Amino acid sequence: MHDLRYYEIKLKMRRPEIAIYSDIIDGIIQHGPKSNTKIQNSANLEYERMKRLMKKMQNYGLLDDNLHITEKGKNFRKEFEPLRKSTAHIFDKYFIK
Repeated sequence: MHDLRYYEIKLKMRRPEIAIYSDIIDGIIQHGPKSNTKIQNSANLEYERMKRLMKKMQNYGLLDDNLHITEKGKNFRKEFEPLRKSTAHIFDKYFIK
């Protein structure tokens, strides 16, 4: 269980956009491409921001026009996941007492 300081630090830190892309992909995997509200909630985003980021993800080739995850999107998530875990470990090691 984390203490209050953990949550204070987490609230002050912004997620990098690349991490949000991964969260959106995770939401699509869990809920499907047509469940905008569920994707929005699982990625912890406001609706308009999520839509803007999904458009960017389409431009990068991570999502297709129907918001399905492309092969490039699957590869991105696969490569990004270990980085996310190591970042979380570093955060806990240096910022949480």
